[in-house]
Amino acid sequence: MRRRGLLCALVVTALVAGCSGDDAGSLERSELPQLVVQPGDLPSVFEEFDRGAQGRADAFLGRAVDPGRFGRVDGWKARYRRPGGQRAPGPLVVESKLDLFESAEGAKRELDRIATVIRETFGGAEIDNSTRLGDETLAATFGRQAGGFATQFVVLVWRAENVTAALIVTGVRGLAVSDAVALGRKQQQRIDRLAAD
Repeated sequence: MRRRGLLCALVVTALVAGCSGDDAGSLERSELPQLVVQPGDLPSVFEEFDRGAQGRADAFLGRAVDPGRFGRVDGWKARYRRPGGQRAPGPLVVESKLDLFESAEGAKRELDRIATVIRETFGGAEIDNSTRLGDETLAATFGRQAGGFATQFVVLVWRAENVTAALIVTGVRGLAVSDAVALGRKQQQRIDRLAAD
């Protein structure tokens, strides 16, 4: 392990599984609060500490970006934390985001943008085809070491029709991509249900 700064063990998945060129999105702004991770999706030990419309401060990895990029309509977020036991294995903080676009093409461009941000921020990406959610999926794991304290991150981002969904899961040890994928599957089932209505 290196002393300070960024330690990366990065896995990026850019996976296309039946991409749609459809220009008419089927999900709507009023449905966004239902499409992020809900309290019942997590163990009862987690508490919600932030929920609502995304603002500029909620930009992915802190990268400032135009809120109307690629025909973006709106975005929603929910954040949860597990109090106490800050050295316990597994997830300690879960951040769920969802962005709605006017079209599937806009959502696709957003996923491409996020892939670029991750590659620029955490170089040396390796391709892995193990994660499948929605129409396209991007997954990354990395770590940061600061002052003798290591933090692990799992980022899972995917596109489903005219939305992009993101999960950022943080822990200190024993964190795995599967922790985010299990939550992502619950979120995607909700997206599928509302898109079908």
